[in-house]
Amino acid sequence: MNKIIIILVAVLLFSQCSTTKVENGFCNCTSSGTDNVENEFHSEELIITEGRCFPEVTDMYTYPVYEFVEWHGLPDEEKWEKRQLPDEVLASISTMGLIRSFIDMKWDFAEMISLSANEGHRLNYYAVYDFLNSVQELFTRKDAVKSLIVYYSAIKLDCYESIDDDWQSPERDLFYRLKALEYLFTKPEILDRLSRQDKVDIVKSFLFKHKQWQSRNVDNYSMIPALAIIMGDEMLSCFDEICLDEIRITERYSEQYLNDVIAFAECFVK
Repeated sequence: MNKIIIILVAVLLFSQCSTTKVENGFCNCTSSGTDNVENEFHSEELIITEGRCFPEVTDMYTYPVYEFVEWHGLPDEEKWEKRQLPDEVLASISTMGLIRSFIDMKWDFAEMISLSANEGHRLNYYAVYDFLNSVQELFTRKDAVKSLIVYYSAIKLDCYESIDDDWQSPERDLFYRLKALEYLFTKPEILDRLSRQDKVDIVKSFLFKHKQWQSRNVDNYSMIPALAIIMGDEMLSCFDEICLDEIRITERYSEQYLNDVIAFAECFVK
């Protein structure tokens, strides 16, 4: 199978951006690559099933099932109502259960893209978060950060045989749901609570996912904007501020910039 490069969100712009400020090596840090990156996070709450992408949780919410024609015939307002968790569920569900319930929500990516007037996928996801009581409840949980790290780390990418360019394919569905979790880490309600160690743990998890994509012969750089936001101002020692804004805000970057951000992330976790 030919190598597929998936770059969600990014428009490849080969600009004149300065990617590093050190010519020899990478900002005085020699990247060791992702070969030695492993998943360090585990939880007994999660049920890992062979062939399934997302770990199950015993108290995750089961949404009503709708046929394709029935669902798409519903008014938008009613669709969003059906994506909410009942109040009694919100009051008792575990934090891991909230995360899995958010993942299991009935997604409509074409509808989602229109929410922020096409200002960028990150803002599209932010608009979705604002609509969902599961996410708003998650923001109030004291263990939200640790639970998100553990759950994201446990997601498997070998649950489908191949990744193709069919927008409606299960593989594409996996891809966008994974993005929904990655951008949760950048939402101020989560980002502002992160310690330096939390950021290291999240970046490690992102790098482990990057390694998993590579093992499937897929160069997936869609996590780059989230990585740049999470690593924050520490990147200014090696990157031009204007170019960083292109990644974080406009979500545009060159192929060289992609590789440099990954290299910086590998140094960031040392």
